[in-house]
Amino acid sequence: MTKGITAVIGSGGKTTLLRILAEELSGTVILTTSTHILPFADIPLLVTDDIEQVRRALALHRVICMGTPAAEGKLTAPALPFSVLADAADYVIVEADGSKRLPLKTHASHEPVIPENTRKTVCVVGASGFGKPVEQTVHRPELFCARTGAHMS
Repeated sequence: MTKGITAVIGSGGKTTLLRILAEELSGTVILTTSTHILPFADIPLLVTDDIEQVRRALALHRVICMGTPAAEGKLTAPALPFSVLADAADYVIVEADGSKRLPLKTHASHEPVIPENTRKTVCVVGASGFGKPVEQTVHRPELFCARTGAHMS
């Protein structure tokens, strides 16, 4: 995987992929979002706009999660720019898309929210949605049908 900022977009499995990448990569890793994400239960969470605090946290923990507290226990984008985080860690992995926990997704015109200076973008698709009704498996099913010619059941 390329060092720097990686955006993970799409649907079912993004958060799991972030966790797996953090475990598999050697070097320091910041997990974060450009939209919304739930914090990881077993990964230290850092909420700060102080880059020195980030560096100290990465010296203690190879992997940290960063963001700004939001509604329903979720996080939004961190206070520090992604490019600043990329200077502090080997890898900044950004969940750059939301899919309402559904396995498939159709992007609206304002999505995905890929940070500037992203070096790699990975698109995830949840195969568990294949062969199932559009309205049960696709985030934005009306948009999906309009773009593909599919019909809701």
